Amino acid sequence: MTERLLTLNEACKRLGIHPNTLRKWDRQGKIRVIRTVVTEWVVEGVKQLVVN
Repeated sequence: MTERLLTLNEACKRLGIHPNTLRKWDRQGKIRVIRTVVTEWVVEGVKQLVVN
């Protein structure tokens, strides 16, 4: 099954973290972020982040 991609705010809400934390993880290479044409973030693997 394919995991649904989440926006920055959706991912932060599920993880219970501030958006700046997710941005920092992106800069550090801890998560994979895909930026869409309208520069909206989508985050893969949130389920894995919650488990780890």
